[in-house]
Amino acid sequence: MLRDPGSRRRDRDERVAVAVMKNIAGLILAGGQSRRMGGIDKSFVDLGAKPLIRHVIDGASPQVAALAINTNSDDPRYSDFGFPIIPDGIKGFQGPLAGIQAGLAWLSDTNCEWLATFACDTPFVPSDCVTRLGAAAAQQKRPAAVAAYGDRRHPTIGLWHRELLHVLDTWLDGEGRMLMAFCDEVGAAVADYSDQPFDPFVNINREADVDDARRRLENGA
Repeated sequence: MLRDPGSRRRDRDERVAVAVMKNIAGLILAGGQSRRMGGIDKSFVDLGAKPLIRHVIDGASPQVAALAINTNSDDPRYSDFGFPIIPDGIKGFQGPLAGIQAGLAWLSDTNCEWLATFACDTPFVPSDCVTRLGAAAAQQKRPAAVAAYGDRRHPTIGLWHRELLHVLDTWLDGEGRMLMAFCDEVGAAVADYSDQPFDPFVNINREADVDDARRRLENGA
C-alpha cells in the first residue's frame, strides 16, 4: 500500500527536527524589568510552591542539549539554579532581541547550531515545543521559527540558527528593538498550537495572570 505523500513529508520533517534538536541550546529570557508587576522580579513569583522560572526550566531543560539564563539582574538566586548566566551584550534593558543576541553569541561555547528561547513568564511550556519549532523551520527552510496560538505569535518562544547572529548585530545597530519586526525580516516560520485547549504561551504579566495560572495548575494544566 502506497503511503500518503503528506505523511512521508511529515516523517521527513520530523527526522530533520530530531536531528536539529541534537544541536540545540536553550536560553530562558529573563532580562526585562517586570514593570507591569510593580518592578518585582517575576521570575521568582510563587506559582504552585515553586518560582515561576522553575516551571520554565523544568519544561525547557529536557528539550535542549544545554541551558542558560539571560538576565541583567545580580540577584544570586539566578545562579542557584546551576545554569550559566548570560547578560545582554548591550546596555539599557533593550528587550528580548538583546537577550537573543547574547544567546546566539553564547552558542560558540556549546557546539550547538541552534538556540531555542523561552520566556521566563510562560510556565506551561509544552514538552514538544522544540520539536514543533524544529519541524516548522525544516519544512519551510527558514533560519528561525516562532510559536503561535491561532493568529497570535509568541516570538520569545523561538528557534534561531547561529547564522542569524551577524544579521541581528546589524539589525540592533540600525533597525530598532522590535522582536516581531525582526521575525518578519528573517521570515521566521510558525509552529501553531491552535490544537491545544488554551494558549500554552500566555504570559504572566499581572497579579491576575498569576491567579489564572494557579487555577490552571490546580486543574491539572
